Formats: sequence, C-alpha cells, structure tokens
Amino acid sequence: MPLNRFITFVKPYLNLIAGAIVAYIVAKANVLGIPGLGDHGSELQTSIAAALAWGLTQLVTQLGDQKWLKGHHLSLMGDAEVQAAAFNAPQVMPASQPYDPEVAALMAEGEDLPDDDEEFASPYDVPQLNGRVDPVPAL
Repeated sequence: MPLNRFITFVKPYLNLIAGAIVAYIVAKANVLGIPGLGDHGSELQTSIAAALAWGLTQLVTQLGDQKWLKGHHLSLMGDAEVQAAAFNAPQVMPASQPYDPEVAALMAEGEDLPDDDEEFASPYDVPQLNGRVDPVPAL
C-alpha cells in the first residue's frame, strides 16, 4: 500500500486510538500531576481534561497528516509538470554534437556521410606507395 493511501485511509483510525490513549494517560492516570484529576478527582474535571487531551491529539495529528498529504501532492504535481514539459519539448540535437551545415545538408538530401578516409584525408595529393615512404628530396 502506498504511503499516501495509508495516511489518507488508515491513519485517521490510528489517530482516534492515539487520542483515546492520550486522554486516558492525561485524565485517568494523571501523569501530568494536575490537582483534581485522576481517581481521586472530580468526574467532571477528569472528563473535561480527557476531552481536551483527545481533541488536541486529534487536531495535531490531523494537521500533520494534511500537511504531509499537501506536500506529497505538490511533489506529484511538480513531477507531472516536469514529465509533461519533457514530453512536449521540441526535439533538439544534443550539445555533444555541434551543428554542421554540410552534414545537415547531406542528411536532408538522403546522401551517405563520407567515410573516415575521405573525411580526414589530407587536402594535398599524396601518392600511395603501398606502405613505402620515399625519402624527402633535399633542397
């Protein structure tokens, strides 16, 4: 179960149980040591203290849950906006490949790109000597 569904559907029941436990601890067990509460105090004061403790616990936990859910939904909305922007963005050439008008013209015409021998060949006419190198004539 995703956490947001747990917070939405299960956590309110856990908050009710937590409120009841806090109400008992504060009013009946009198852990805060408030005079007039507990087994030896007035039943009205004990009931009011229990109701206030339960209500305050419910308020704080619900506010925390709502704050978490709002932040979770804002996060989901931000993710959706990023995905939509990426989906609708125009296709661009990656920055790692600089734009070359000659290559773009060749690609538009459907011609093949030159191979490496043609691309990186020397602009000077160098005769092929089958692996032999003739000595450079002295000047």
